[in-house]
Amino acid sequence: MSGNITIKKIMRKPTLFRKLFPKFLILSLTGFLALLYLGRYHFKNFYHDEKTLHLKNMATVLKKPVLGYIKVKDIKKLRGFIDQRARESQQRISVILIDGRVIADSSKNPDLLDDHGKRPEVIEALKGNVARIRRFSDSLNEDSIYVAVPLFDNGKVLAVLRHSYTTHALRPALWSYTYKVFWGTMILGVLFTILLTLTSKRVSSSLYRIQEKASDYALGNFSESIPVNSNDTFEINSLVHSLNEMAKKLGSLFKKIQGQRNEREAIFSGMSEGVLSVYMDGGIFHLNEAVCNFFDVPYSHDYKGVPLLDVFDNNQIYYFIDQVKEQSSVIEEEIELRNGKYLQVHGSILKQFNGDDLGILMVFNDITRIVKLENHRKDFVANVSHELRTPLTSIHGYVDILLAGEIDSDETRNEFLLIIKRNSERLRQITEDLLALSELDIERDQKSVQIELTELAPIIENAASACEAKAKHKEINLKVDSKGDALVSVNSRLIEQAVLNLIDNAIKYSDEKTNISITLRPNEVEKTISIVVADQGPGISKVHLERIFERFYSVDKAR
Repeated sequence: MSGNITIKKIMRKPTLFRKLFPKFLILSLTGFLALLYLGRYHFKNFYHDEKTLHLKNMATVLKKPVLGYIKVKDIKKLRGFIDQRARESQQRISVILIDGRVIADSSKNPDLLDDHGKRPEVIEALKGNVARIRRFSDSLNEDSIYVAVPLFDNGKVLAVLRHSYTTHALRPALWSYTYKVFWGTMILGVLFTILLTLTSKRVSSSLYRIQEKASDYALGNFSESIPVNSNDTFEINSLVHSLNEMAKKLGSLFKKIQGQRNEREAIFSGMSEGVLSVYMDGGIFHLNEAVCNFFDVPYSHDYKGVPLLDVFDNNQIYYFIDQVKEQSSVIEEEIELRNGKYLQVHGSILKQFNGDDLGILMVFNDITRIVKLENHRKDFVANVSHELRTPLTSIHGYVDILLAGEIDSDETRNEFLLIIKRNSERLRQITEDLLALSELDIERDQKSVQIELTELAPIIENAASACEAKAKHKEINLKVDSKGDALVSVNSRLIEQAVLNLIDNAIKYSDEKTNISITLRPNEVEKTISIVVADQGPGISKVHLERIFERFYSVDKAR
């Protein structure tokens, strides 16, 4: 799902064409305007240079005749000559004396013109230099190009021959040039745009094809490689080959990692010990199902990074973690849970490759059975000690009295001897019980209990027969119902002993002239047979039911 969201986010971003086209368009327009500006600039300079050179050549050709007219002071012929040459060359020609007075001009009446001695081109020419200047003409009221040539006589400047050309003819030529360049550039721009569009579309198509497969790679699907297109560029084909190689190696690596993770999870899941690790900041790093079962927490893989307090509500764990952090060593401790379980926990620091602390590792072992067995052992020792101490104390007391010779009556002596006999019988019974229990423990540990396919009816009848005399003494009726009997795999001796104990207790705690039934109840659904000994005695209180099978446990605390 997250992969699809990521792809949608990517798709909302601009495509390669939409991203590159505006930039290329702006760049192209900027280049076009710069090219047009530079073209116009160089065209104008070229135009001016050509006109200036033409004016300079004309002035060079005309300066000798003009100088001749000035020497003879034939101003009329000079003006006629100037007018004729100006019409032929379509230029404005002026002759200016060193005092600034215009004696001939092809465009204006010389007599009406003001002093030209302060004109920059005239000033430069009077210094003996050929002057070239472009400026606004006050006389013609437009921009003009001036070339002023000094006329020398015996090494001295006698006058200035000035040729000028207005720039009004430049505008049509300049616009004609601009028009041609504009449309030429527009055609090239359209062709460039089409080429850019096709190229961008092709590149985008190739990149989109790569992106689709890369999205599959991001989702962990490395089964299919990116197809290679012969029409793609060298760079894209190189990228495709590199991605395919990367996908192949990542697929192999991911498969290996997945296998290792599955093996690790299988090991952790199969462990009876609970494993819990947390980061140094208290977030859960890893856990297995066993530790969740210990603490009655639902097992989930989504706990990674979740604060421990949000999952395990147990202050003993936090205290234990603090101890591990403080001591920075392996610590062992026992904790008791609210659900009655006892856990043994080992804790140690997890280290990173660079030696820094990564977190805390805790391994939990369920020792509830061991603790309960230990408690049962203590109770067993206490019960057996009490059971042994009572008859021994009684025997010791009565023997002391008899040995003291203070009893003269045979009847009393016999009564004391009967008490001693009963207590010794009690000691013998306790000893036999202990031996029987010890024998059972040995057989269980060595797995030497003999199991045979046996009928239960004879076993039940033998146990009932053994208790018949005791039952008749209390006028109790024993009734055995063994209908529906079947062959079962049991140890005959142990089953008979168990049934005998049940019947004996039933007789012991039943009132006289009552009934005791011993019944076999087969369960066809569960494929089992129950042996039920039912009496009419007072029964056992519920508070003792969970402990009645503990060794030497006695409901009567006075014993």
